This record gives sequence, C-alpha cells and structure tokens, in this order.
Amino acid sequence: MRSPKFWKDYCRELEIFDIINVVTKVTGYTLGQLRSHARNKEKVDARQLFVLLCLENTPYGFVQMGITLNRDHSSAMNLSKRERSDAFEKIWEEAAKEIDKVKEKEFGA
Repeated sequence: MRSPKFWKDYCRELEIFDIINVVTKVTGYTLGQLRSHARNKEKVDARQLFVLLCLENTPYGFVQMGITLNRDHSSAMNLSKRERSDAFEKIWEEAAKEIDKVKEKEFGA
C-alpha cells in the first residue's frame, strides 16, 4: 500500500461513485439508504463518511455532494463539520484502506 501523501501527490481524483462504493462496502448502506431522511446515528455517520471522503478524494463541492445525498449543500457542509465519534473513527480507518485499494487498482502502483 502507498502512503496517503503518495496518492495526493501523484494520482488523479476519484469519481463520486467510487466514494459511494467505498461507503457501501464499509457501512453496508446503499446510496438509496443514504438518500433517505432517516436520522439514526449509523446513517448519519455513513453520510458524514461520504462527505469527508468526497472532500479528500474528489473535485466535487458541497452542492454536488448534497444533490447526491438528496439534501442541500448546507447539510453537506454541516456533516463535514460534525464531531467524529469513536465509532466513526473506526469506519474512517477502514474506509481509508478501501480508498487506498481503489486508487491502487484504478491508477496503478
């Protein structure tokens, strides 16, 4: 595996659907479930994961993230500023490993 600095320095950005696939793999929630208006903690954590991964790995802004999640841009902004729980940190680490795998597969070693 390459370091996160390697990917930021040398690789192109991912598409939003790559991020959705990673979030689905890590959390088990599909795009349809993320777009629902349910506000249970696990789904909110999954939405927050989506927004933070998009900020780090895609060229898309809050407007596009909000459209993808069936919300407006201010909801995506609030998710990016939301405090991270211990449970979130665990899925964040797992998602970072999955992003690394996706980038290595897509862009090569």
